[in-house]
Amino acid sequence: MKSKLMYGLAALVLAFGLVLGLSAFKQSAPNKKMYTYWRYNPNTEAGTLSGYNYTKIDAPEEPGCEDENEIPCVIRVDETITSQTALDTYLNNAFTTEDQVIQIAVHTKAEL
Repeated sequence: MKSKLMYGLAALVLAFGLVLGLSAFKQSAPNKKMYTYWRYNPNTEAGTLSGYNYTKIDAPEEPGCEDENEIPCVIRVDETITSQTALDTYLNNAFTTEDQVIQIAVHTKAEL
């Protein structure tokens, strides 16, 4: 009878050890990608490749973006792009035409 009790306790300790051991090596959730949002200031297509034509904003929901698909209103880039100079470099290295910038815009607006 005593040996059955010992085996039961040993099994319980082993099960508890397995639970703790497996939870210690549980994979964490992947890092969530962070972005920086920029509002395009001019109301013409010419100039969308210039980072100096954008103002950094906190969130992509920006008033005045009618989603007319004519020119960008808000673009989203990697969080490491935090200055107009860095944005200018990124835009000129990543895109060759202004139309490509319009395609990646989070929101668009009508050209005036």
